[in-house]
Amino acid sequence: MRTLLLVILAPICLFLASCFETTDEIYLNKDGSGMLTRKTDFSRMFENESKEDSNSMFGDFLKSIDSTQRAEFEKIKSVPGVSQASLLVSPDKKIYTVQFRFTGVAVLNACFPVDDNQMEFFTYEKKKLSFKGGIPGIVSSTAEKTDEDETTKAVLKEARYNLIIHFPGKIKSCSNSSMRKTKKDLQYHVDVVNVIGNPGTTKFEVNHK
Repeated sequence: MRTLLLVILAPICLFLASCFETTDEIYLNKDGSGMLTRKTDFSRMFENESKEDSNSMFGDFLKSIDSTQRAEFEKIKSVPGVSQASLLVSPDKKIYTVQFRFTGVAVLNACFPVDDNQMEFFTYEKKKLSFKGGIPGIVSSTAEKTDEDETTKAVLKEARYNLIIHFPGKIKSCSNSSMRKTKKDLQYHVDVVNVIGNPGTTKFEVNHK
């Protein structure tokens, strides 16, 4: 997913003040199954779009984004363990919301690989949810710093990622102090550029009752 996204966004993001914002919201059950909603908002990318732009470069990018998002949704639908998948697209085709149920958190790893490789982001056992870092579908959990990082950061400048998790029981502990938690909910908000080359910044383990 990441490679395809970069190819589409690279030319336009280099000239715009912001890119996109992705929010994953997970409702987790005690057996590790649950429901995920992923909302990807490209609205800020087109804040300076004029009526003429909608029929030129901006219009072409909107079509490319739409095609890519729909293709990714079809891949998610085909992943074993995914059910009741739906895709909601805003009228202006700038906000895409995917929702589906999953039989276990391993299914999420298959839904959001990076560079078409299978990456293990989530594991869950004995009321403990572990996340190995990175950003599902965007930054590998095992990525090391490379010469390409600066180019990637330029493309994804000001892009944001938000993760919200609703647990089935009260949270007992969380290994990542930067995450905000309430009784049963956990969330964090990061700039994508801060995770590129440093995937461990989003790593966490959560124990719940």
